[in-house]
Amino acid sequence: QIDQSGKEVKILNSLTSTGSTSTTQSILLIEQAGKFSVTNGTLSFDKITFSINTNALEGYIITGSTQSTKIQIDNCIMKTTTVSSTIKTGLVEVEYGILSVTNLNIKDLIIQERSIIKVDEGTNVGIVSIIGSTFENITRTGDNQKGGVLEGYLGSNNGQLRVSSTFKDCKVSNTDGYGGAIYIKITSDLLNMFDLSGTSYSGCDAQYGKSLFIEAYNLRTAVPLHTDASLTKTKIGAGSDEYEKVNLDNLMGYDGADTLAIPLYYVYTD
Repeated sequence: QIDQSGKEVKILNSLTSTGSTSTTQSILLIEQAGKFSVTNGTLSFDKITFSINTNALEGYIITGSTQSTKIQIDNCIMKTTTVSSTIKTGLVEVEYGILSVTNLNIKDLIIQERSIIKVDEGTNVGIVSIIGSTFENITRTGDNQKGGVLEGYLGSNNGQLRVSSTFKDCKVSNTDGYGGAIYIKITSDLLNMFDLSGTSYSGCDAQYGKSLFIEAYNLRTAVPLHTDASLTKTKIGAGSDEYEKVNLDNLMGYDGADTLAIPLYYVYTD
């Protein structure tokens, strides 16, 4: 547990033999109950490879659990100690506080019943940003899973969720899963709760929303008509109209309590 009363704890890669800084990653081995719980202050990681052993207990490696926390992850990698093994551990869950992720690279990962990143609906959850990162060949196993990489729940007390990253071959089950790359649930009639501008998807898979699924209190508010003043297609990371029109299961959502999955193409176009 990390309680630093507003101070910062930095976990960085090693210096060179001469004491100079380096771009070489340092390995942080995660085993059994090894976790970081941030209750106060800032915890930052830079140039760290999170290497997850199959014996790591279920949960998330890093958790922000109070309003006065910030988690920053820069230039990091997440992988398993054994190739093609299944783990039960996601990277980070934000219950409260701020999360900033930049240049995170994760490839060839299988996680049982967890996303890589989870954002909870909470009191004063701050801005969550995932920028310039790459997620490739990520599989979330289990029944009725939501979000292969990112699972987010946004309410009136959450800050904006900002994502500008690349998602390739990210998957949940194509028989009962939602959002191969990203799943977002918006629990109130709110506008501008997320911005996925600059995000790209390719080869992702799920039953509903192969790349993105948005479950919204009001889907029209969350995904308004695309206009010159409201660039909705950009905001959700949509491809060309030609592509989305023939791949209607790529970006989908629920409107309120209605459980009919709606292609978002029909929501943001006339």
